[in-house]
Amino acid sequence: DIKLFAASSGDILTESGFEKKMPSNPDAERIGIREWPKQIKMGSWDERFDTGQVGARYILEGAGMVVVTLYENDGYTPKVTTSEEYRVIPGNLVEVMGPCKLEWRTDEDAEMVILTPGYEQGSLLAAVGALFVVLCGALIAGVGH
Repeated sequence: DIKLFAASSGDILTESGFEKKMPSNPDAERIGIREWPKQIKMGSWDERFDTGQVGARYILEGAGMVVVTLYENDGYTPKVTTSEEYRVIPGNLVEVMGPCKLEWRTDEDAEMVILTPGYEQGSLLAAVGALFVVLCGALIAGVGH
């Protein structure tokens, strides 16, 4: 059975885990959920969280399923023999601590709007910035010839 925890409440997380909950409006405001960047997804996609990595996903619109697989600390050996599947609907907050994998699937022909904390987007922003610098360097090098 998957161990539940409450990352947003400030509990110390010591092992991989998963929790799906429906925060109240005051709790959502306290956490700042409505300020999180928006992602629009359709169909199916996977997310992997490394050992100790914490993630949160708030379902703003749409619905679907999420399959959760927890791993031993090596990140490859599943802790459970079968993954567990959960229904997600608007208002659900999904919190995880890796190592784990989330396999998402929206309802047929439907979009899901997901809010994700901005700090999780930091690595994506850094990658885009690095790509921009490389492209500018290539452009400058190309103009010099």
